[in-house]
Amino acid sequence: MWSFVTSSSPSAYPQGHRAKDHQPPAQGSLAAPEANAEAIHFLSNLQQEELQMLMFSETLAMVSDTGEPEGELTIEVQRGKYKDELGMMSSCVLVHAFSRGFMDRMLCGNSLLGYLSWKLHIMEQHSQEFIKFHILPMEHKMSLVKQDDQLTMTRSVKEGEEMKTEVTFFPGSSTVGFISQAANLVLLRVMAWRQTVPNNARFLALDTEGKLCYSTYVRGFPGSGSWPGENPKGWGGGLG
Repeated sequence: MWSFVTSSSPSAYPQGHRAKDHQPPAQGSLAAPEANAEAIHFLSNLQQEELQMLMFSETLAMVSDTGEPEGELTIEVQRGKYKDELGMMSSCVLVHAFSRGFMDRMLCGNSLLGYLSWKLHIMEQHSQEFIKFHILPMEHKMSLVKQDDQLTMTRSVKEGEEMKTEVTFFPGSSTVGFISQAANLVLLRVMAWRQTVPNNARFLALDTEGKLCYSTYVRGFPGSGSWPGENPKGWGGGLG
């Protein structure tokens, strides 16, 4: 599961930022989590000119806690085009990331393709994760599509020959301030470029069960090599 997100992550940003574990709403509260004003303000003030300076490809080494190589992660951010459900074309931020490596000597890999607006709002995203267990290979897939003012999430899990799929709908109003896995990779570059994190900003993300939860960022210790992912437990967002 996306080991590069934790302490086994590459040291691309020596003074990077660490994402706190996602915080569920307070126990007993029935209200859905909401991003706060600081997070919404941060996203709304992103400028296209700044994001264009952060468009490049990089390949990072993934290492274990003991420093052993575990594979490579490649992240590409570029300007792209996106066609919506009405066939309208628009300019977007295109994010492509993939990795291959070994976990306990078993081959594993991940891939991510995301289309984002210039405010990092999700338009469409597809992710895939596999682990080649010797007895029962496992594959997880998830797609997020924004249509008709709602976000549709489709998740599938394949274990051996058995496949399970579920679909969830989120009203558009409930995803204000939502940070997808693709948006997180761009947001990390923004924070590294600015050498700061949004103070007290509380974003939304997906937990490992595919439910909306809170997500915040804290600055890592200089030289710690911490380079967080949007979800500390993997890009799969509930596929584990």
